[in-house]
Amino acid sequence: MKKHRLAILVPVALLVFAVIAAGIWYARAPKEPEPPEETTTQPYPITPDEEYYPEGYIGYRYPVRPGLEIWGQFGYVGPGRLNIPEDVIAGMTTEELAQSVVCYPWYGWQGEMMLSSQSEQPADFVRGWFDRRYSEFPAMQALAKREDARAELEKLDEMYAAFAGPGQFNGIDPQLMLQSAQFGGDGIPDDAHKH
Repeated sequence: MKKHRLAILVPVALLVFAVIAAGIWYARAPKEPEPPEETTTQPYPITPDEEYYPEGYIGYRYPVRPGLEIWGQFGYVGPGRLNIPEDVIAGMTTEELAQSVVCYPWYGWQGEMMLSSQSEQPADFVRGWFDRRYSEFPAMQALAKREDARAELEKLDEMYAAFAGPGQFNGIDPQLMLQSAQFGGDGIPDDAHKH
């Protein structure tokens, strides 16, 4: 009878021991990360290129611009992220390059003006703004060296108006470029910020 009990108890004890050992191993085993919980926040609204760029635009498609998720992640995107690669600039026609410069997706002078008090701005505010954009934007410097740059800029008033419409502070006014000394003009007038 004792042998019969042992024959039953030993396998039961081994089974209990195996279950305990498996539980300990499972508790210590590395776990796969839990999938992230679904959030209820709205995704960043992506603006397609055809809604962002004005009709007829053939210039450079900036990989970082307002209306893309990456722009929303950075919040403020400085001009260094918006430079066009030199090899791309070299292969562009003057028309493409002029459009790319006019539709530069960074705050225009109006946006900077909103960030400071109008009463504190010196008369040459826009001239200083333009000089900063020119010095940090190689595409504009390359455009200024093209013989037909002025002719192409003169065609872009309507495109700029469509791109930098109400509520938008993007782009660089082709009239400012045409007035600037860098593009062979007489110089941006002191009261340019009042226009």
